Formats: sequence, C-alpha cells, structure tokens
Amino acid sequence: ALAENSFVDVLHLDTQGAELPFLESLPASGCESLVRFVVVSTHHASISGSASTHRDCLLALVRRGAVILCEHSIEESFSGDGLIVASFRQDDANLLLPSLSKNTPENSLFGPDPPPETSAESESLPTGAIVNRARSHDQRPPVIICPYLHDGDDDRVREAFGLDTEHGKKLEIFFWKDADHIGPERAYEHCWKTLPDRDVIILHTDMEPLPHDTTNLWYDRLLEYAALLPQAGIVGCDLLFPHRLSSGAFSVQCAGGLFEDSLISHIGGRGAPYSYDLRRPREVAWATFGGVLIRRATIEACGDLDAGYQWAYVGDVDYCFEARQRGIQIWQVPVNLLHYEGRSAQSLGHLPQYGSRILANYEHFYDKWKDRAPWPSTKSHRGIPGDFASVNGNMPQKEWPSGNPS
Repeated sequence: ALAENSFVDVLHLDTQGAELPFLESLPASGCESLVRFVVVSTHHASISGSASTHRDCLLALVRRGAVILCEHSIEESFSGDGLIVASFRQDDANLLLPSLSKNTPENSLFGPDPPPETSAESESLPTGAIVNRARSHDQRPPVIICPYLHDGDDDRVREAFGLDTEHGKKLEIFFWKDADHIGPERAYEHCWKTLPDRDVIILHTDMEPLPHDTTNLWYDRLLEYAALLPQAGIVGCDLLFPHRLSSGAFSVQCAGGLFEDSLISHIGGRGAPYSYDLRRPREVAWATFGGVLIRRATIEACGDLDAGYQWAYVGDVDYCFEARQRGIQIWQVPVNLLHYEGRSAQSLGHLPQYGSRILANYEHFYDKWKDRAPWPSTKSHRGIPGDFASVNGNMPQKEWPSGNPS
C-alpha cells in the first residue's frame, strides 16, 4: 500500500521481530512482479519470540522463489541482528558479492543462538525425510570427491578450480584414479566409503566454474541452498554447456532429472536456453551424480549401490529412486557449473564392452522400477535411449525425450 502499487527495487525490513509475518504475507508466487531485492534484519529470540526466526525467514523467501544472495545468522553478527539479502529476479543469482565478515558466537551481542524449537515445517516433512539442522561451528563442510580415469585429469581440475589460489583452498577435494575402470558410480561409492561421516559433493573432471566465478562462489551458494533445504538429501547444481548460444547465454546441459512416460530423461540439451523458470530451487525426480551434494544421512539410509548395474550410467537415477522410497527429497538449485561432455566416462562409452553394459543397465532399471517407481509417470512402457541403442543392433530404437540420458 505504501508503494502505491509501484514496483519496489529494494525492500528493507527492520521490523523488530515482525519480519517473518511480513514475509509470509507476501504472495506464494508472483513476487518478482512486486519486488526485486529484499534486505531483512532478523532478530534474536528475546525480540521475535522464536529461536528459528532467521531460518524461517530464509525458508519463507525460498518458498516464494527468492534467490538468497548472502546471509549471516544472529550469532554471526557484530551488531546483534541477522542479515538476509535476497532477490526475486532469478538472473541476480549470478551477482558476485563480497564475502561477509562473520563474528564468533561467543563474541556476539547475544552469545550463541539457542537451539531452535521443532517448527511446523519440520513436522510437515514426509515420514523418513532428512531434517539436517543448521551445522554447528565445529562440523566439517562437505568433502568434494573427484574420481578420474586418465593421468592429468586431476591436474586439469586443480587448474580449473584454482586449488592453488586463495579462493581454491576452501575446496577440500579427494582425487582417486579409477585404474580398473570400475565405472563412475562405483568410483563415487569407493570415495564416500573412504571418507565416512562426511557429506560429499561429486565433481567430474570435465567440469569447471563459470568464467566470471573466480572465487568458487558456486560452492558457497550450493552450501547455502543445502542449508535452506533441510528436507533434501540430494541437492544438484544446474549444469551448463560451455558453448554459448547466439544470444550470448549458456545452454542447459542438465537442470534436473525427469521420469516421463516411464522413461529416464532430463531437462536440457544442446540449444536449450537456461530459462528463468529453471533459475529457482525445484524438486525433481532425480539428480545426475555430477555437481551434486549428497548428505551422509542419505548414504547411510540407502546403503550400497545396486549390484545389478554394470560400469556406468543409470546407477545415479536408481540411487535417487532408492532415496525417494525412503522419503528423501531430491532438489535442483540455481547454482551453475560448466560441463564439457565426453572427457570422462563417455570417452569409453563407444567401446562395445562398455556400450553393452550401458544397455543392460537400462534394462535392469526398467525391470526393477516398472511397477513401483517413486515418481509419477503417465504411462508404463519400456524405452532404450537412441544414442546408446545404436551400440547393439538387437536393441529397439526409441526416441529419447529431452536430449541424451545422464
């Protein structure tokens, strides 16, 4: 009303504890037509009446389609107020902001934050869903696992992510050479078993940050989104092709897994624009195991990979379905990495001994899930992706929707 129905460029809330009711009064959709930036001061429980005010405000913004640009909690503040800076314009997700200075809980005005009470949000999660509360200050961040096939692949990753620079030091990467070609999914499993009790982020050797992301902001944003999505046991980045469209924009390589007409597919393909409707957190059927964060609780719940899959492909889709069977959600978030296809497992996929295993994996998947897939599908029939069906002339040719399989 105060804006007289005019568009608001910057909305600053310092409402002394009433910030959550104000945010919850915003419409569930369409906020991008009302406001661009939101700057919220969040307040201590002694003022707001709730120990979870900061987290609840973050969730309220994310539910309404906002991108969280930066934030710090009340106990990390030098002033006594928490801070949230968000935007309802999805393309603002690529804004590069300076790092925030953060206080230690012991030296902050109110001391360490009290533990939040069980919220209505937590109680409404599906049975078995993961509720990963805010990290304590001494808990280690996820470790990045990066198996590789060829000598020198690990050096390329070190260079692409600037591991020898100041901004690369925050990335703890575990490299492991798959000398026996056990396949990417088995290699990921080997790595996360080698590093027990850690959440993991999976990187491929053919991935790198966006050209302007010289500080590995993708990593910080992925952790921020994971903290805002406690119900998500697997959180995937939106992967982009390195080659730009004629408009200058990047096209989408994979922005989440689909399961349509009982077929495995994904959002993306050469020439597919990274549209605005994708630039928000979204629950998806499955996430490709590359540029993805997997919580340790998910690994413990799902156990080992299905031994029925051979070498490469489809094992990640199956693992996501196993997670869904246990009430664990899979989300995509607007965090971007470039993905050069063909430098990792695909460099061997054309060989008959590997191609036949890929086809067998699809057969095993459809046999396993045809009557109990934990994601809705309109039809129930079997399909083999055309790109891989050509490896074996005895397999039926099927048109594969939305590009190549993961």
